[in-house]
Amino acid sequence: MNGPTIVSSSGGTIQLESGLVIEYDWLVLSLGAEPKLDVIPGAVMFAFPFSTLNDACKVNEKLTKLQRENFGKKNTIRVVVVGLGYSVVELAAKVSERLVGKSCDFGSSIEKSEAVEKVNDSEKVMVEVQANEKGAKSQVLEADLVLSSVGNKPLLPQLEPNGWPFELPVTGRGQAKTDETLEVNGHPRIFFVGDSSALRDSKGKVLPSTAQVAFKQADFAGWNIWAAINNRPLLPFRFQNLGEMVVLGRNNATSTPSFIEGITLKGPIGHTARKLAYLIRLPTDEHHVKVGISWLAKSDVDSIATVQSNITKVLSGS
Repeated sequence: MNGPTIVSSSGGTIQLESGLVIEYDWLVLSLGAEPKLDVIPGAVMFAFPFSTLNDACKVNEKLTKLQRENFGKKNTIRVVVVGLGYSVVELAAKVSERLVGKSCDFGSSIEKSEAVEKVNDSEKVMVEVQANEKGAKSQVLEADLVLSSVGNKPLLPQLEPNGWPFELPVTGRGQAKTDETLEVNGHPRIFFVGDSSALRDSKGKVLPSTAQVAFKQADFAGWNIWAAINNRPLLPFRFQNLGEMVVLGRNNATSTPSFIEGITLKGPIGHTARKLAYLIRLPTDEHHVKVGISWLAKSDVDSIATVQSNITKVLSGS
């Protein structure tokens, strides 16, 4: 990639994977990130990543297969979720809810996975985990399914082709350095948004690599390109964090709003608050309407399913 290092009347050039070189006047990069499966030995071959829609479909197929194979049996389906953070808690809660019909308890003793390997010729895998306590020995767990959600890594460092200069400044984490207007440092005609960009808020805190931040960045990048073309002042990026929210199961979540200090909403109320926050973050009015209707319809279906389940339990117990 080549680009101007000073304000000029022309942009630069970018080389595609096919080898084609394209000239540009203004360039917006949104390269995203990919799962860090290679940080755990054996995870690439034997663990299921959980980052994309395709990953979710594969996990769903595997869980369905395990449920069919164990239908009517007393066998326990063992699932190990590897990783840290809110996404791992949410994933473990949803898997537990699907398999046993209730939320699970989360311990704090397991800190990280050391290795994943296959058990002989079976479909089971062995997971070596390291305990959180100092001096504690590692444990080996046998599992039917290992889900990996250990975080993502930027794609930017992988895009430098042989013999082609790579001029974008990057951080130690491999993210592009930008100023508050989303311009890449030293490249006034290149804007960077998404997981592979490093950006701090007005207080100097690094912004999270989430879809909500990326959506907002897209709005500012589009406006700032228009402003730059028309010699208008560029807007500094601003993002309002609505708080910390974690889903713990169907109609169960915790929500801690950032604008109300000391209050945490739990259970169905927390679940509703989280949905409203995500609804607000959607980019267009069309999204608001479609997603809102979808959630209302799903709530009705869940309510009917709950009533049917309760009636079945009462009849079977009588």
